[in-house]
Amino acid sequence: MGNVIAVLSGKGGTGKTTVCAGLATGLAAQGRRVLCIDLDVGLRNLDIALGLAQVPALSFPDVSEGGGTHPVRRPASGL
Repeated sequence: MGNVIAVLSGKGGTGKTTVCAGLATGLAAQGRRVLCIDLDVGLRNLDIALGLAQVPALSFPDVSEGGGTHPVRRPASGL
C-alpha cells in the first residue's frame, strides 16, 4: 500500500500545482512511483507544469469509469 499526499486549498493562485509538480518530480527522481491527479477539471495546469502538454490527456470520468487507457509516454525531458 502506498502513501497519499494531498495538496489542496480553497483559493486559487496559492501554488498547489507548483508544489504538486515539484513533489512528484522529486519523488520520481528517487525512483518512487507517482500518480498525480489534478481535480481542477476546467484547466490543464499540472500536465503543463510537468512538461507533458503534448501527451494525450485522459479525462477524469474516462479514467474513473475504466474506459480510457493508453501507454504512458515520457517526454523528451526525461521526467
